[in-house]
Amino acid sequence: MRRIFIAHQSGLIDYKGEDPALFTGAETVQGGIVCTYAGASGEDVWPNYAPPQPPKLVVTALSSEDPTALVAADLSEVTCKSGATVSATIELRDGQESIVPIDESFRMPLRARDGRERILLVTLVGGIAQVEAVIAESGLWQVAEAAINESLPSDKYMVFDGLSIYTVL
Repeated sequence: MRRIFIAHQSGLIDYKGEDPALFTGAETVQGGIVCTYAGASGEDVWPNYAPPQPPKLVVTALSSEDPTALVAADLSEVTCKSGATVSATIELRDGQESIVPIDESFRMPLRARDGRERILLVTLVGGIAQVEAVIAESGLWQVAEAAINESLPSDKYMVFDGLSIYTVL
């Protein structure tokens, strides 16, 4: 049976009652349900409650060993020669832009438009990871939020704006 947590100004309250119909806006979170109490008349008691947002992966540095590489100012893309090493520093941040200090690993699929795929292992240490990739083939390679989250449990989902790597001959 799922547990139900009620959003309250003092935090989440573990509801042990039998009538989950009293709740609206249910959202599954970490094996339970987070929702707001609808009250006897159906109005939201805590209408300003916002469910917890997943942390965000943020690229804070992006470079290539290729001296002719072009890196976008917003760190969303890099263009470099095939075979060059691309390096990125990634931070996991919460809604207040603070680093989430966790030590975990996850797979980061790097996919080309034509279906080719490379899998990178990202290891966060204190919420920060250094990632390197060498792509020998030319093409457009991308990392997308959906690809990162596709094999993670929902309570581990991360927001990610994406990254594009253009490798040229």
